[in-house]
Amino acid sequence: MHRARAFVPLPPTDAFPEEDPMTDSAPSKETVLQDLVTIVTDMTSDWDLDFGGKIDHSTRLMGDLAFESIDVVQFIVAIEEKYQRRDLPFESLLMTGGRYVDDLTLDKVADFLVAQTSNAPAADA
Repeated sequence: MHRARAFVPLPPTDAFPEEDPMTDSAPSKETVLQDLVTIVTDMTSDWDLDFGGKIDHSTRLMGDLAFESIDVVQFIVAIEEKYQRRDLPFESLLMTGGRYVDDLTLDKVADFLVAQTSNAPAADA
């Protein structure tokens, strides 16, 4: 599969509401999924993908959207900026048994974010 690979700038910070959903109370899974769909849609908007489906909870980052390692890094940075959190243990999401996972769905990323933010205070970034 061929796709144009270009630097994808992160969305401006004013592209998201002023609220800080991870400090007062954890956001709902539906809210997190909506945020993740927006981030991924923005990231992939100018990619030449063979994916004809709708980006939703079951979308696979590697399998459906052909994410490469740099794309995963950009995705994590966008999540950290969205939620103003730099302390989330993404390694526990990306690795299992000392090996990198083969793929991730947006649903799995949302479950991770909700679990990690439901009872942990925001750290100073």
